[in-house]
Amino acid sequence: MFKKSLTAILSLILSLSVLSATALAEPETTEEKAKVNGAIMRIDDPVVYLASYSTYEGIYLDDNSTSPISKNGRTYIPASPLIQRLGGTVQWNGADKSITVTLDGNTVVLKLNSSKAKINNESKTVSAAPIIHKGKTMIPIRVISEAFGLGIEWDSQYQVVMIYRDFFKDAMPSASEYHDWWVTNDYEYYQDPTTGMEYYHYTESIEVGSVVSFGEVFYGEVLAIKGTKVKVKWIGVSSLVSKGDIPSWEKILGVTYDSEQWVKLSDLSLIGNYS
Repeated sequence: MFKKSLTAILSLILSLSVLSATALAEPETTEEKAKVNGAIMRIDDPVVYLASYSTYEGIYLDDNSTSPISKNGRTYIPASPLIQRLGGTVQWNGADKSITVTLDGNTVVLKLNSSKAKINNESKTVSAAPIIHKGKTMIPIRVISEAFGLGIEWDSQYQVVMIYRDFFKDAMPSASEYHDWWVTNDYEYYQDPTTGMEYYHYTESIEVGSVVSFGEVFYGEVLAIKGTKVKVKWIGVSSLVSKGDIPSWEKILGVTYDSEQWVKLSDLSLIGNYS
């Protein structure tokens, strides 16, 4: 019997999001519908889920090393990539080690390792200072929330933090929904650093006899598993790939079509299991 497919799970999550969003005054233009109004993050997880009226998307903010962290009881988020996706800007001044964040018509100037700040040119004291972590500027999420009037929610059980514009609150999934669908079901968003290809993995219960895909291009049957290595017999190609393009995709993905090959488990997505 086939396991639940990725498409089915995605459809359910998207439908839940859309049903919530329909209760709001949904914008009419495509541009406004696509505007990111919220984000869901998990401590030490580089995948962040961005929410808009039209989509619910898992991405790496910039690379595998950037993820929210918890330090001294506070949650810090990577400043620049998240603010940019919310439609704002972040500028770093190396001379005085300050960070200028602009979002929704408001401007906040923070200083590294300092609780002094300026919010719309008014001097303020913030609850915690920005820090540098693994070469990245991290800002306490509560400071971002208070400075820009954004809503935040923290779920200690699942280590999930959500940030959103207040009017978008009802369209955000709960922390438990996030955990149940994306964490316990072993979905993993992946962007190949060489090809730039983006897709989701579903690696739960890959076993001998499973049908799997590589990059949603090649399909095969699992013959053997040794640790993190899987032996696959490639038996099919996506209908979107022409016969003439197969050699190019073989080179890009390192796959030898119509053969048996050992590959990394993390490169595969589960299509189904037969019992």
